[in-house]
Amino acid sequence: MAGRGEEILLLASSGLTDKEIADQLSISVRTVEGHWRRLREQSGKPNRAGLIGEMLRQEVERNGHELQEKTKQFLRDIESLHAQNEQLKKQASLFADQARAHSTILQQELGDLYKEVNSLRSQNLATEHLNAIVLKG
Repeated sequence: MAGRGEEILLLASSGLTDKEIADQLSISVRTVEGHWRRLREQSGKPNRAGLIGEMLRQEVERNGHELQEKTKQFLRDIESLHAQNEQLKKQASLFADQARAHSTILQQELGDLYKEVNSLRSQNLATEHLNAIVLKG
């Protein structure tokens, strides 16, 4: 079913009469009836209901196939996203481990610097004490 016949089927499936279909397509009612006759002969369906039912069945079949393909692609996309998510989790875990290692090193270096500063302060206090003794003497 193609062309004018398909247009007539679509219009009829929306509830239009032959007269309304003819007006919509700017053709005569007899031309619409001729299309109905040819459609019945081509399809082997005995009436309009059978023709419209066949058109709907074909449409459902075609859309069902499209939906099935889109669903498969959607599932592949989800699987890919799950794999990427797992990879990102592993990277995040590695970064966290590295951050903890660096934090430990930094804490140790800060502790060493603190000890060194305290040692220098002690030496500075001793030097000041000696200078004060020398100045008094």
